[in-house]
Amino acid sequence: MRKKRVVFERLKNHSKLVLIDLPSSLNELDEVLRQNLFTNIFACFQNTDDQFFTSRPNRDHFKSLYKTLSQHQVIKNEQKHQLAQAKGWKIKQLDFMLQVFFELNLLQ
Repeated sequence: MRKKRVVFERLKNHSKLVLIDLPSSLNELDEVLRQNLFTNIFACFQNTDDQFFTSRPNRDHFKSLYKTLSQHQVIKNEQKHQLAQAKGWKIKQLDFMLQVFFELNLLQ
């Protein structure tokens, strides 16, 4: 508890707060935020998923995949990585497009 008081005392002299990890609980975060009226709060959390750096497939991507599928009829699971690499796509993009085709009953 003493350590917490020392941290809170130090926070009173600052206008900016940087969160580099999730707090143990919402109550802990609430306590920190009540200590001071911060002018800026920055949250920096590690994200192991690359979803923010992957673009969504566009119409041309879908057309290209459909053309490839119509030419080859069957694409084995092992060939997906090769196809994605040849088209310059991430495997998640290819999986998404294939899922769309399955949901539209364009693939069996």
